[in-house]
Amino acid sequence: MAFTYDGEMVDLGGGRGWLGRPAAESVFRIDRQLGHLLQITDAGRTWAQQNVEFQNYLRVGYPIALNPDTPSIHQRGAAVDSNEAQRILQVMADHGWIRTVYRWVNGVWTLVEEWHFEHFPARERQRDGPGVGL
Repeated sequence: MAFTYDGEMVDLGGGRGWLGRPAAESVFRIDRQLGHLLQITDAGRTWAQQNVEFQNYLRVGYPIALNPDTPSIHQRGAAVDSNEAQRILQVMADHGWIRTVYRWVNGVWTLVEEWHFEHFPARERQRDGPGVGL
Protein backbone atom coordinates (compact mmCIF):
# COMPACT_ATOMS: atom_id res chain seq x y z
CA MET A 1 0.00 0.00 0.00
CA ALA A 2 1.49 3.33 -1.07
CA PHE A 3 2.01 5.90 1.67
CA THR A 4 0.66 9.37 0.89
CA TYR A 5 1.57 12.30 3.13
CA ASP A 6 -1.70 13.89 4.22
CA GLY A 7 -0.32 16.93 6.04
CA GLU A 8 0.35 20.39 4.69
CA MET A 9 3.25 20.44 2.23
CA VAL A 10 4.98 23.80 2.77
CA ASP A 11 7.27 25.00 -0.04
CA LEU A 12 10.64 25.98 1.42
CA GLY A 13 11.43 28.35 -1.44
CA GLY A 14 14.67 28.60 -3.35
CA GLY A 15 14.10 25.25 -5.06
CA ARG A 16 14.63 23.42 -1.75
CA GLY A 17 11.44 21.37 -1.89
CA TRP A 18 8.77 20.96 0.78
CA LEU A 19 8.35 19.94 4.41
CA GLY A 20 5.46 19.55 6.81
CA ARG A 21 4.43 22.78 8.62
CA PRO A 22 6.40 22.33 11.92
CA ALA A 23 9.64 21.36 10.16
CA ALA A 24 9.23 24.09 7.51
CA GLU A 25 8.70 26.78 10.15
CA SER A 26 11.85 25.59 11.90
CA VAL A 27 13.82 25.85 8.63
CA PHE A 28 12.47 29.37 8.11
CA ARG A 29 13.72 30.34 11.60
CA ILE A 30 17.14 28.88 10.71
CA ASP A 31 17.12 30.89 7.46
CA ARG A 32 16.42 34.04 9.45
CA GLN A 33 19.18 33.28 11.95
CA LEU A 34 21.70 32.58 9.18
CA GLY A 35 20.67 35.56 7.09
CA HIS A 36 20.34 33.36 4.01
CA LEU A 37 18.46 30.26 2.87
CA LEU A 38 19.87 27.11 4.42
CA GLN A 39 21.31 24.95 1.63
CA ILE A 40 19.09 21.85 1.29
CA THR A 41 19.65 19.17 -1.35
CA ASP A 42 16.65 17.03 -0.42
CA ALA A 43 13.60 17.49 1.79
CA GLY A 44 10.10 15.99 1.67
CA ARG A 45 9.56 13.14 -0.79
CA THR A 46 6.53 11.69 -2.49
CA TRP A 47 6.10 7.92 -2.66
CA ALA A 48 7.48 8.00 -6.23
CA GLN A 49 10.54 10.03 -5.22
CA GLN A 50 11.23 7.71 -2.29
CA ASN A 51 10.88 4.71 -4.59
CA VAL A 52 13.56 6.12 -6.91
CA GLU A 53 15.89 6.51 -3.90
CA PHE A 54 15.03 3.00 -2.66
CA GLN A 55 15.64 1.38 -6.07
CA ASN A 56 19.02 3.14 -6.24
CA TYR A 57 19.84 1.84 -2.75
CA LEU A 58 18.97 -1.70 -3.84
CA ARG A 59 21.27 -1.37 -6.89
CA VAL A 60 24.19 0.48 -5.33
CA GLY A 61 23.82 -0.06 -1.58
CA TYR A 62 24.25 3.62 -0.75
CA PRO A 63 22.94 6.08 0.32
CA ILE A 64 20.54 4.34 2.65
CA ALA A 65 16.88 4.62 1.62
CA LEU A 66 13.85 2.91 3.09
CA ASN A 67 11.18 1.11 1.10
CA PRO A 68 8.60 3.79 0.23
CA ASP A 69 5.88 1.72 1.90
CA THR A 70 7.71 1.96 5.27
CA PRO A 71 7.54 5.20 4.98
CA SER A 72 10.67 7.31 5.52
CA ILE A 73 10.93 10.52 7.54
CA HIS A 74 11.50 12.33 4.24
CA GLN A 75 8.06 11.09 3.14
CA ARG A 76 6.60 12.36 6.41
CA GLY A 77 7.94 15.86 5.66
CA ALA A 78 10.37 16.02 8.58
CA ALA A 79 13.86 15.35 7.14
CA VAL A 80 16.38 17.30 5.12
CA ASP A 81 19.71 16.49 3.54
CA SER A 82 22.14 19.40 3.71
CA ASN A 83 25.88 19.84 3.33
CA GLU A 84 25.75 23.28 4.97
CA ALA A 85 23.95 21.90 8.03
CA GLN A 86 26.97 19.69 8.76
CA ARG A 87 28.95 22.87 9.47
CA ILE A 88 26.35 24.44 11.78
CA LEU A 89 25.47 21.54 14.06
CA GLN A 90 24.67 23.70 17.10
CA VAL A 91 22.29 25.89 15.10
CA MET A 92 20.56 22.79 13.75
CA ALA A 93 20.33 21.23 17.22
CA ASP A 94 18.96 24.47 18.72
CA HIS A 95 16.13 24.24 16.18
CA GLY A 96 15.43 20.55 16.81
CA TRP A 97 17.33 19.04 13.86
CA ILE A 98 19.38 15.96 14.72
CA ARG A 99 21.52 13.59 12.62
CA THR A 100 20.00 10.14 12.93
CA VAL A 101 21.50 7.70 10.44
CA TYR A 102 23.91 5.56 12.42
CA ARG A 103 24.95 1.97 11.75
CA TRP A 104 27.12 -0.55 13.59
CA VAL A 105 30.37 -0.53 11.58
CA ASN A 106 33.36 -2.64 12.61
CA GLY A 107 32.13 -2.79 16.19
CA VAL A 108 31.50 0.96 16.48
CA TRP A 109 28.22 2.92 16.37
CA THR A 110 29.01 5.18 13.39
CA LEU A 111 27.31 8.17 11.78
CA VAL A 112 27.03 7.08 8.13
CA GLU A 113 25.02 9.95 6.60
CA GLU A 114 26.43 13.22 7.92
CA TRP A 115 24.09 15.22 5.67
CA HIS A 116 20.78 13.72 6.91
CA PHE A 117 18.86 15.61 9.62
CA GLU A 118 15.46 14.86 11.15
CA HIS A 119 13.25 17.36 12.92
CA PHE A 120 12.20 16.77 16.54
CA PRO A 121 9.91 19.68 17.58
CA ALA A 122 10.15 18.81 21.28
CA ARG A 123 13.93 19.37 21.13
CA GLU A 124 13.72 22.91 19.73
CA ARG A 125 15.42 25.50 21.91
CA GLN A 126 15.04 28.36 19.42
CA ARG A 127 11.43 29.32 18.87
CA ASP A 128 11.97 33.04 18.49
CA GLY A 129 8.77 33.77 16.61
CA PRO A 130 6.97 32.22 13.69
CA GLY A 131 8.88 30.72 10.82
CA VAL A 132 8.27 33.28 8.12
CA GLY A 133 11.31 33.02 5.90
CA LEU A 134 13.60 35.92 5.14
